[in-house]
Formats: sequence, C-alpha cells, structure tokens
Amino acid sequence: MIATILRIALAVLAGIVGISILIYNDYLLRSYIETSSRLQSSIYRLTYEQSELKSELLKNSTFLYASYDSIHRFLNDMEMLASNLENRLRTHRTEYPQTLQEVKTFHDKLQQYEDRIYRFLDLNARMKSSLIYIPTLQLRSFTVFDLRSPDDRDVLLLLARISSTVFLIRNAHDSDFLKEIKSYHKRLQGAIAIYKDRKRALLQTVDEHLQLFAKSYPEYLQMLHTLTHPTIEQAIVRITTSFQKESKQALHTVTGTTQILLVLYLIALIIVIILVIRTYRENRELHTYQKKLERTIRIDPLTGLENRLAFDERFRHIRSPLLILCNIDRFKHINEFYGSAIGDEVLRSFARYLQDLEGLGGEKQLFRMGGDEFAILIDRKLLSSSVRTEDLVISVYESLDSVTINVEDLLIDLSVTIGASTEKERLLETADIALKHAKTSKRKHFALYTPAIDNRNEIANNIHILKIVNRAITEGNLLPYFQPIYALHTASVEKFEALARIETPDGELFFPAQFIQIANEAKLSGAITLTILRRTLESAQKDRNQYNVNIYAEDLLNDEDFDHIVELLHRYRDVTSRITFELLETEEIRDYEAISDAIAILKSQFDCQIAIDDFGSGYSNFESLLRLDLDMIKVDGSLIQRIDRDPQAELLVRSILEYAKGENIRTVAEFVHSESVFEKVCQMGFDYAQGFYVAKPAPQLETVGFFGNDQAK
Repeated sequence: MIATILRIALAVLAGIVGISILIYNDYLLRSYIETSSRLQSSIYRLTYEQSELKSELLKNSTFLYASYDSIHRFLNDMEMLASNLENRLRTHRTEYPQTLQEVKTFHDKLQQYEDRIYRFLDLNARMKSSLIYIPTLQLRSFTVFDLRSPDDRDVLLLLARISSTVFLIRNAHDSDFLKEIKSYHKRLQGAIAIYKDRKRALLQTVDEHLQLFAKSYPEYLQMLHTLTHPTIEQAIVRITTSFQKESKQALHTVTGTTQILLVLYLIALIIVIILVIRTYRENRELHTYQKKLERTIRIDPLTGLENRLAFDERFRHIRSPLLILCNIDRFKHINEFYGSAIGDEVLRSFARYLQDLEGLGGEKQLFRMGGDEFAILIDRKLLSSSVRTEDLVISVYESLDSVTINVEDLLIDLSVTIGASTEKERLLETADIALKHAKTSKRKHFALYTPAIDNRNEIANNIHILKIVNRAITEGNLLPYFQPIYALHTASVEKFEALARIETPDGELFFPAQFIQIANEAKLSGAITLTILRRTLESAQKDRNQYNVNIYAEDLLNDEDFDHIVELLHRYRDVTSRITFELLETEEIRDYEAISDAIAILKSQFDCQIAIDDFGSGYSNFESLLRLDLDMIKVDGSLIQRIDRDPQAELLVRSILEYAKGENIRTVAEFVHSESVFEKVCQMGFDYAQGFYVAKPAPQLETVGFFGNDQAK
C-alpha cells in the first residue's frame, strides 16, 4: 500500500515535474524567439534607415533643390531605433553582452555622425546659395554691362566662366579647380578697381560669393568624403555579426536545456513521453526559425532569389566562375508608367524566367543584385568543353532580349543589356565594366570583359586632358601654329592655316589629336575656336597674309558661340576679308539650312571665305557641297598621302577635282608629306598643297621652313 502510494506519489510528482518542465520550456522557447525576432527586426530597420540616409545625403550633394526634411527624419528614426535597441538589449544583457556593447559604440558614433551631417548640411546650404546666386548675378550682368564694350564683354565672359567652373567643381568634387577660383578672384579684384556704381557692386557681390564658395568647399569636400565612408555601415555590420553569433549561442543554450528536459520527460512516464513529443516539435520549430532567420539575411524578399550578400559568399567557392549580369533596359520607365506594384511583378516574373532558362549546363545560381539587375553564376568546369564562353553569353542575351511579361493582362516587352566576366579576382567589378560598355555600345547590347574595354585609365587621362584645356583657355596657353598653304600655280605661299596647340608652363606641347575630341565632348569647341580666331585676327592686323581658321559645325549652330564669333569679327572688321573658315565634321551636319544662314552672314557681312576640311573622308559627299556656298575644298589627307601608289585613291580624288573645277571651287591637297606625292598633286591640277613636305607648322611666321628646312621642326 505504501509502495503504491509512493508510486502514485512519484507518478503524480513526475507528472507535476513534467508539466512544470513543459511550461518552463515553452516559456523559454517563446521568449527566445520573440526576443531574437524583435532584435533582428530592429537591426534590419537600422540598416535600412542608414542606407536611405546615405542616399539622401548623396542627393543633397548632387541636386540643388533637394530637401533636408528627409535627412532630419532619418536621423531621428535612427536615433530612436538605436535607443530602443539598446534598451531591449539591456534587459537581455546576459545573452547579448557583446551586441549591447556594439550598439553602445554605434550610438556614440551615430551622435558624432549627426554632428558631421549637420555641419555638412550647413556647408551645403551655403554653397547652394552661392551656386544659385552666382548664375543669377551672371544673368543680371547682361542688364548692367554693355556687350558693345570690349572690357564689358571680357567681364561677361569672366562671369560665365566663373558660373560654369563653380558648377563643374561642385559636381566633379575636384579641389584642383580651386586654383581657377583663385585666378578668377584676382581678375574680379582688378575689374572691381576699374568699375563704379552698379557694375562695381555686382562684381563685389559675385566676388563675395566666390570667396565664400572657395572657403567652404575644402571642408565641404572633406565632410562629404567622411560621411560617405562606410564607418556607420561597418558598425551596423559588427552589430549584426555579434547578434548572429550570440543568438546562435543562446539557441545552443536553449537547445541544451531542452535535451536535459528530454531525460526528465522519459523519467516522468507518459507525461514525460508527451513532453518529449512536444519538445521534439518545438525543436523543429526552432530549426525552422533558424533557417528562416538565415534566409531573411541572404534571400531577396521580392523575387525569392539569393541576394548580393549570398553572391559574395558563393562565388569564392568556384574556381572557374562565369558571371553574367543582366540589366533590364528602361525599367525605370515601367515603374513610372505602370506603378511600382506592376514593376515588382515584372521583377518576379523575370526572376522566374531566369529560373526556367535552359542550355547553361550544370547548376546555375541566380541572384538579384539590386534594383533591376540580376546575376547568373556558372561554374565553367561543369560546362561541356565544346561550349565557348562568348557563345554562351550570346545565347543568354538572345534568350532574354525578347521576353514578354504578362502582368494583369498587360503584355510588357522587355529588353536587356548583359555584361559578363570570367576574371575571378575582380569578378563583379569586371562584369560591371562589361555591362557599362554594352550599355554605351551602338552595335550590340552584350559584352564579355576583356582588358581592352576597361576604360578606367582612359577616363582618368580624359579628366587630366580636360584640366589642361581649361587652364590653357583661361591662362592663355592655347596658341595658333601657322602652316603655309602653297599655291602651285604661282609657286608661292598665299595662305597660312592656324592650327591649335597647347603649350603648358612645363614646356609640354599638346596637338589637337590629343585634346580636341575631349574638348568637344565637354562643349569647349566654341571657346577654342574663339581663342584661335582672336589670335589669328591679331596676327592679320600685323601683316597682309591670308589665314585659314578651323571652325566646327556646332560653333555655327550654337547661337551663343556664333554670336561671340560675330562680335569678334566686328572688332577686327578691317582684316576679316583675309580670313577663310574651314568647316570641320561636316558629316555631323543635320541642319543644313541653319549652316547656310550662318555662312551667308560670314560672307556677306565680313567678306570671309568658306572651305570644307577633310573632304572625301567619312560621310562627306557631293550632295553636302551642293547645299553650301563654298569657296574651297581641302581633300582629306587619308587619300592624298597614298595618291602616288593607290589607283583607287587617285580615281576618287580626280572625281573630286573634276567636280570642283566645274563649280569653280579651289582645291587644296592636305598631308603632302613626300616629294612623290607633291609631284602627283602638281600633275593632277590642284590649286594648293599643304603638308610637312612643303612646311611644318610653327608658332611664328618667320620660323616657318620650306621643303625640308629644319627650322620648321
């Protein structure tokens, strides 16, 4: 009886213990899941707010009218999130001591970060004020200064250069341009000393804003570099890493406790068995939650594909990777036209289309890298040896370039641009270079990375050349070199062509082939033309020679540039009849009527003559000539330099000569570089010859040497 009572008592006790253990275990698990979920959510929101904050800062550093309200809101949200996260961690400091310490450190850095942001916004506001005020003053200057006055025009040109330089330095983020600001300040001081009343007041105001800009810009640039440095992101990453580590440790503790309880469940008879089953189920829930937790970090929630973080981990384990980046063309237009909901569905549908893509061999891995950019990662060792990488890239492009997505009965046609790379050491970087190359290509919208398309050095060189051109224009180092144009019928020099050269203070000499294309892309052709024309007109006033000056079609079509040319010709009206303008890049002309009107002004008002340069190359044809009132044709050097040995070149040149003689247009042979070419040109009946065999260009007319004279070198 006593034994039975004891057994019953033990059974009851075992049941009570089992139930107590069950309740405690349930509380422990729920507490862990709830705490971990809330902390994970707070960290994720903190990451998101930081990303949005940096985006707003970049907008404010780029756009003049960006609002500060979003920045203040993101800072307040981050401050609140950090405080809430710190408070929650304090209640769980035994489980997450390191995470709590990292959050405290982050909180301190966030306060420093806020101070720097507000200092940056203050500097940005000052510079925006100057950026808006300087162009406003420039516009007002046209009502204050007289365009008919040479001094006033110089001041207006100086104000235009100040306005463009200020915008350029802020957008380029290059402090080297501050030297130009200082030179403009000196020139303004000189102008202020000359003018009085309204003119002086306007120039003083411009100078004040210019000095304010120059004073604020170095600190502004330093603050921008500081704010864009990933200090805060790294602190958040440390919080995330510490949380994951301590969360796993807490999970191990919970799991260990559960295992101990399982032994007790077995001792507690049926109650223990029930507890064991319950514990098993709860363990499965924990495992599922852990996977879900890892999945939220590595999986894109919109498409279900792995994200950039997962890509960074996976590609390192592939010895011979092939990465194909796929960018949906004009996806921004889809979002703007149909709305973000349709745009999201397009991204999901495109992701499913990628998953169904066949012919890639082996097991392809898909990633959404962000926005409308997807990635396909392939192990080339799993491909057949007969499959060429370039053929595979082309196959993927052809499969994706004509995809039609059906979204809510809307048929949306997609096209893609693809960049691919096999360079493991810089896989993503080189694939992105290939993608950008494909986007700028006019022939095909896919590219496989090769060193030949890596244009980073070219971009750096172009920026360097552009600085040299700007300084040459500003500091007077852009000079004309004069090359004789030899009249064959009189055996004498009748004209000189003014060729642009840049002489740097270091004694380095730059030829047009080194800088003219870069200058044209930067819209500086008008300034170059104006500088060379002015110096040539000055030379024409000193002698009785005739001069040829190069002019771009764009210079005639741009109203502002053409007005400056006309003003300059009016100043030197006494010598304009000895100027011939050589029209360049005629294949780019689209508005022949506007070009003809400009030519008519140059010929009727100033008695200038018009020539077409490089005729016979590219798109130049007789139809183009019929639309323009020409006085001279300069036959392209690519034909002339081989005319003594190439019958086809000779035939084409003879047809040009025949047409020119019929229209009473004089002809010039360019690139006459040898005696045999010179004799051939004479024999064919050209009016003029020009080239290194006749004479090389020289900065002064008296230093020009003829027919091999070393003075011309």
